[in-house]
Amino acid sequence: MSVLELREAFRAGRLTKPEYIKAMTAAHGALYDYAELLKGSQVERLEVTQDGVVVVTRELGLRLLLVPGDARLAQAEMLNFGEYEKALWERAFSLMPEGVRLFDVGANVGAFALSAARRVKSARVHAFEPVPSTFALLEKHLTMNGAVGVRAHPWGLSEKAGTVTFRISDQGSANASAADLGNGPAREVPGVLKTLDAAAREFGDPGFVKCDVEGGELLAFRGGVETLRRAKPVVMTEMLRKWAAGFGYHPNDIIALFAGLGYRCFDSGLEPFAKMDDATTETNFFFLHPDVHAAYIARAGR
Repeated sequence: MSVLELREAFRAGRLTKPEYIKAMTAAHGALYDYAELLKGSQVERLEVTQDGVVVVTRELGLRLLLVPGDARLAQAEMLNFGEYEKALWERAFSLMPEGVRLFDVGANVGAFALSAARRVKSARVHAFEPVPSTFALLEKHLTMNGAVGVRAHPWGLSEKAGTVTFRISDQGSANASAADLGNGPAREVPGVLKTLDAAAREFGDPGFVKCDVEGGELLAFRGGVETLRRAKPVVMTEMLRKWAAGFGYHPNDIIALFAGLGYRCFDSGLEPFAKMDDATTETNFFFLHPDVHAAYIARAGR
């Protein structure tokens, strides 16, 4: 029984006081396991409050809520595996100059946006998240963390403006997509889309774009060609064959689009990357433009 079920059983007289104390003591033993689990991880501590369970990260002190049943949130991954994309994010932050304007496309609940705002001095972060329930938690996290350098926008970025239906699988909000990705049962919610070019006109050109939209990446970049050609931001994006297939393209189409704009593709370790095939296991990539990122390219792979 859960601790709530044990309490109810005691209150209903189904457990004696000694039985209840013994059972609750055993149940509370999990707390000591968590103390061991946190050692050496990105998680400094867990805060159990009447409003929920908060993960507090070690290096940056971010406060992020765990969500029952949402298994793939960054904070849940930190708790389960000890860290979440730490090396990738540090690489990304190393490519952000002071005062960078960052577009976080597919911000989810804000872990990356908040980390960038704290890690990069004077960063101006725009977090785009179209799923209403996820956006609500994103806004809550901004408040919880006093994130004055982050603005949240309740829409996604794609090839054209409009309203689409997002599918949120039982695996959680991190896998929400405008396509059926074969993740099993899903609930459907409407979401608003605009374009990267429109966002740039409204908020200014980005110096860094992070894009993770569960297969919709090519569409997001097609809606931002004008900005990519003009501003030449650093781009970090997820590219997965299985997600791209749900939208009818291959990740190599993204590489081709950027090549046509003069960009070069690099893997997460900043090793040059030319073409994805069936043997490719890498899922995160950077695009750098020789005209403005020569210094980054010079140190690529080091």
